Amino acid sequence: MGHPNDEARELNAAIVFFLGHRRASWPQRDEAALAREFGPERAAFLREKIDALRAEIAAVEIDWATCSLASAGEAARRAMRDRHPELADEALDALAWEFTYDWK
Repeated sequence: MGHPNDEARELNAAIVFFLGHRRASWPQRDEAALAREFGPERAAFLREKIDALRAEIAAVEIDWATCSLASAGEAARRAMRDRHPELADEALDALAWEFTYDWK
């Protein structure tokens, strides 16, 4: 991919694609689909990055005494946006969607 903007675009697309955001009823974590879309080698590289971002958002500290599931998802999304300005809105939405799904 070469250019940083190309890599960011690819990562954003991979996050959305891997999780099935806006295509599935719940987060999919679809490794086979990622490999079909990006090729096995690139998919493995992207999966590593996606998994790191998924772990990072899962570790965002939430005050569950004051947050609803929806507001916790927004707080986690904001934290990731602040930490990763390269992430597009749709990728942030996908990560927050998985975060809230996992906390249901």
